[in-house]
Amino acid sequence: MKTLLDDRDITMPDTIAKVHSEKPENSHFFAVGAAHYTGATANQDLLTKKGYTITPAFK
Repeated sequence: MKTLLDDRDITMPDTIAKVHSEKPENSHFFAVGAAHYTGATANQDLLTKKGYTITPAFK
């Protein structure tokens, strides 16, 4: 599970930031599975630490 979730969670925000920085004028949509929203390596927390604002598509 560490390889499938935690290790990938650590690299996903870097990949998202790279895609965004290559074309900052474009809108980007990233879909992330539910398991990546929990725990110490939750994607939204790591992206927030990088300075991004996370807006859920639904509440």
